Amino acid sequence: MADVFTKEERSEVMRSIKSKGTKLELETAKMLRRTKIHYRSHPTTYGSPDFLVDGRLALFVDGLF
Repeated sequence: MADVFTKEERSEVMRSIKSKGTKLELETAKMLRRTKIHYRSHPTTYGSPDFLVDGRLALFVDGLF
């Protein structure tokens, strides 16, 4: 099946997709703060998790793509 967008339009669509600071990530961070769980957001570690909780648990927040 051929792409319905031109190359420039497809580039614009893909550029507009956010990888950080999505609504789901913000809600997760709010929940972690409310429950007083210490976390780091987008740490530079193996696997690129969205959150690193207490240095031991990696959380990956998958959106609806």
